[in-house]
Amino acid sequence: MGYLDESGLARYDGLIKNWVTFKSGTVDGIDPLLNWQKTATAASVTCYPLPAAPLEPVVNFVFTETPPVGEKSPTNPSTITGVASITVTKCETVGVDSTDFTVSLGGTYYGGSLDLAFGTLTLTHVMVEPDSLSYDISAHPANAVSFQYADTFGRTVTTDGNTLTITGEAGGQIVYNLATPETVNLTPTQIYSLSQVDEYTPRINTVYSDQQSVQVGYPKSPLATSTELTNAIISLGGNV
Repeated sequence: MGYLDESGLARYDGLIKNWVTFKSGTVDGIDPLLNWQKTATAASVTCYPLPAAPLEPVVNFVFTETPPVGEKSPTNPSTITGVASITVTKCETVGVDSTDFTVSLGGTYYGGSLDLAFGTLTLTHVMVEPDSLSYDISAHPANAVSFQYADTFGRTVTTDGNTLTITGEAGGQIVYNLATPETVNLTPTQIYSLSQVDEYTPRINTVYSDQQSVQVGYPKSPLATSTELTNAIISLGGNV
């Protein structure tokens, strides 16, 4: 059976379950995987998970480009800024009793997603500083079919997947989308849902980040499911 200890963490059979064992075990006879849900992807999401249960936030991020004053050129370049860390915030209501979880990426990256629970950093874009007009990118092939890029000099750039062909002059920075996403393994960050206030009311969890968007996987509270079914019956004119 499950209960909450003094720290607010869920304990099952006297042991704090880690992410792997939690997803393969049961809580008070409930298999979390049978009621596993994912929120929509948005800047801020809400969900009703089991109390004090592990959450699986996946944060999407992308570089930012700050244009110069006037026309972009080699002598008047834009500024491209990557992402070196990601902060995820968990709370009941935005701005009230919030808890931040900041993850260092161990480098600066320019587009992709981070699965905090598993520490999986998936990269969809890379940045290069080309020193020639025919620049070899075979170590990180581009998506030649649907090529997308940002260039600090404002040049025309094309690719066959393994080479960037640049019109103009070498230098500057170019960010482009990869043909195949690349992964970097980081240390997992476990985030637990809020503890239950009472035994009847499902507690809302709000999750957001300092990046583009977030999606959260979670074991849905049976109390929330019961409430939804009750409201559905009432909306159809039924009695409960």
